[in-house]
Formats: sequence, C-alpha cells, structure tokens
Amino acid sequence: MAKRNNVDKRQLLKYQQTAEKIAIEAGQILLKYRGKARVLRSKRDFGDIVTEADEASEKHIIISLKKAFPTHSFLSEESGQTKQDSEYRWVIDPLDGTKEFAKGIPLFAVIIALEYKEELILGIAYHPVFGDLYSAAMQQGCKLNGRNILASSNSTLEESIVYVHASLNVPWKKLDQIAKRTYRLNLGYMEQFYCPWIALGAYDAYWYASGYAGWWDMAPLIILVQEAGGRVTTSKGNKVTEENFKSEGILATNGKIHDQLLALIQKGT
Repeated sequence: MAKRNNVDKRQLLKYQQTAEKIAIEAGQILLKYRGKARVLRSKRDFGDIVTEADEASEKHIIISLKKAFPTHSFLSEESGQTKQDSEYRWVIDPLDGTKEFAKGIPLFAVIIALEYKEELILGIAYHPVFGDLYSAAMQQGCKLNGRNILASSNSTLEESIVYVHASLNVPWKKLDQIAKRTYRLNLGYMEQFYCPWIALGAYDAYWYASGYAGWWDMAPLIILVQEAGGRVTTSKGNKVTEENFKSEGILATNGKIHDQLLALIQKGT
C-alpha cells in the first residue's frame, strides 16, 4: 500500500477538481434521460438493469477522465476494467440506483473514486436531483458543495441511527439485537446516500453484511466517511479492501460508536 505522503497535494487537488466537474456533468446527462431512458438489457445477477442513461453517463466520465489523465487505469460498472501501466486507477459507478432511476425515484447518484497503489485517495458522490456534491480527498477532509462537513459526535448506540443493507445475507436475528440497542434501525439499499449522510453527521452508521455490491458501489463512499472523521472496517474489524469486502462486509460509522456496534455485530458469530 502507498504511504499517505506519496501523493502530491497539488496534483491531488487537480484530480479532485477534475472529477468533481465530470461527476456534475454526468449527473446532468442523467437528468436529461430522466423519465425517458430505455432499458437496454438486464444483468444476470439480482435482476439489475442497464439503461441508456447508464451508458451515456459512463461514456462521458471515461472519455473525460482519459482526456485529462490518459495514462490512468479504469474500473467501471458497465465496461469493466481497462488497465494501463499506471499506479492510478479510477473506480466508477456512472448511475448508482439504476432501478430507482428507471422508476422515477430520485434516489440515484454518480459516484467516482481514485486509487493510488491500491489505496483510496479520492471519493465523490453526486446526487443530481438534489444538487449535492460530496467530495473527499486523502487528508483533506470531506465537503458538501464546498462546505466542510463532519461525522456526528454521538457516542452511544442508544442515540444513534443505524442503516443496514437489507439483503438475504443479513443475519436477521442480529437485527433484533441492534434494534434493541439503538435509537433507530432502518433497512434499505441506498448506500450511495447513507454513507454520505454519515459524513454529513445526519446518520451514525451503515452496515452491509456481505453479498452483491461491486467495488464501484463502495470504494468512493469509504473515503467520504473516513475524511469526515468517521471509521470504516469490515464486519470483522479488518481494513476494507477490494478482495475482502464482499465476504466480510462493511461497517461505516461516525467513529464514536464503531467499536460498540462492531462488538454487537460480532457477538455470537
């Protein structure tokens, strides 16, 4: 893994500003397709779909990033991986929440991350309908529309709101234990919103037990939480990597309740 002082701050700022601009542009493309995007195909797994909007957004993001940084590698949901002789790799979900988008629900996002030597150094989540741009760079903090944001200061489970990714892989008996200890337990599938909202200080934790997500679904969101002062590990307390997150899951919190929630998740396992 790269040492944290290996990335030049001025260069990192250039990457961040460029990616922010491209994410907003991609979001505007999605809005143009809203309500009229054709479904192009279905995916084998989990009943997911691909629309014209997915492909148009991805095309714009990749072409724009390649123009700006022609030597960099890419991993994107629809087109897969493009490897270059580079220590940098962009990780892209051009439309996170495709089914919601296709059904007219406003909960979708453009999310983009940048890795350097397999370490996350930049993360962006843009929510086009709301005009919210979350952006974080390594050791530079997290911002919402240019304003610095921080995770909440809640220090007990009893005052915390916890979101759990509702899938068949969730140990449902564990949810009962969490519900009894926390102020509120919510279930959902919208990590592209829940994790930025942890960074904002609105919610306190998000747990994804294991299962379907692609690295492009999670990578940009991890650094948002971390740079806002939160903490992210696997459900086993390990550092999250592309190799272990599907099997070990992800726990993202404000940092203050992380150990308490981790102990509760691991109890009896």
